[in-house]
Amino acid sequence: MKLTRKQLRRIIAEEKSKVLKEEKKRQTEMGQLAGSRSGRTMVSAGKKILSAAHQIHGVADDQTGTARNALYRMAEFFGRSGAALQGMTSIEEGAHVSEAFPTVQEFKHLLKEMQKLEK
Repeated sequence: MKLTRKQLRRIIAEEKSKVLKEEKKRQTEMGQLAGSRSGRTMVSAGKKILSAAHQIHGVADDQTGTARNALYRMAEFFGRSGAALQGMTSIEEGAHVSEAFPTVQEFKHLLKEMQKLEK
C-alpha cells in the first residue's frame, strides 16, 4: 500500500490526538482526590484550620514573652497546614501540595516552644 504525504500526515495527527487524550485522562491520585467530594471536604477543613490559625495569631498579640513566640509559631504552623489543604484543588502541573505543608523540623521547633511554656 502506497501512502501519500497527505495521508501520512493525517495518520500521524490522529495518533497524536489519541496519545494526548490518554495523557489528559491519566491523573495522579492527588488530582483525583482534589476533584472528588472528599477533596472538597478537605478544602473546607483547610479553610477552618486557616481561620483557627488567624485566631491564634490574634491571641498571640495579647501575650508577652515566650507565650507570644510560641503562639506565633503555632499560628504559622497551622496557617501553612490550612493553606496547603485549602489550595489542594488549585495545584498546577508540576507543583506539589506536600511542599506547602510545614516540615518536620518546623513541627519540632513548635514542640520545643510549647515545652518552654510548660517549665
